[in-house]
Amino acid sequence: MSFGEQLVFDAFREQAPDSWTVMHSLWLKEHKSKQHAEIDFLIVTDRAVLILEVKGGVVYRDDGGDWHYCNMDMSRERRKKEGPFDQARSAFYAVRTHFEDAGRLRLFQDRIWGYGVILPQCILKMSGPDPAIKPEMLLDKRAFPEVLMQFISYLTDFWEADNLRM
Repeated sequence: MSFGEQLVFDAFREQAPDSWTVMHSLWLKEHKSKQHAEIDFLIVTDRAVLILEVKGGVVYRDDGGDWHYCNMDMSRERRKKEGPFDQARSAFYAVRTHFEDAGRLRLFQDRIWGYGVILPQCILKMSGPDPAIKPEMLLDKRAFPEVLMQFISYLTDFWEADNLRM
């Protein structure tokens, strides 16, 4: 478990109601664009099932659209085209496809499903707006861990409205 994931795990342990299920590091053996993938957190609340991508350290997107993942002192850096929102979205669709292939799509339709990103150690910096990233989908250092439960509630409301729109 990365340090960032440990921070989020500890915050859920301290703040989440006992009725919730918080699962960490779920492996997806089938994924459309990867040999395999992982869900950092899958949260089952009384209202929703949420897939959360967690990135520790410093995360930012440059002017060319590349995502940078750095440790806190910036001494190590990985650069990728895929951002944390892309990772959360692709995990969401991989789970949906799994339910559909298993003939259990109704399980996906009976609840609010959604995804979001938590950056517990940094404030996300991007060179410009991204229409695929809504503020409701992000919790970063500005408010983590103080508003974790409020974030989950707002994320659920966001996806509920999106599901009704669809």
